[in-house]
Amino acid sequence: MVAGCRLFGGIMSLVIMAKVSASGYTDAAGPADWILIAAVFVTGAIGTAVIVYTLMGWLGTAMRQSAA
Repeated sequence: MVAGCRLFGGIMSLVIMAKVSASGYTDAAGPADWILIAAVFVTGAIGTAVIVYTLMGWLGTAMRQSAA
C-alpha cells in the first residue's frame, strides 16, 4: 500500500513542479536538470510515505481507543 502511495506522491510532485516552473521536461538538457527532477521525485515520495505512515498510526490509535 505504501509503495503505491510513494509512487503516486513522486509523480504528483513532478506534475506540480512542471505546472509551477516556467520550463517543462523538454527543457531539461543537462545532468543538473535531471538530478533536480530526481530529487523532486524522491522528496515527494518520502513526504507521501511520512504522511501515509502518520495517518496509519493515528487511525490505528483511534481504532484501538474506540474498541476499548
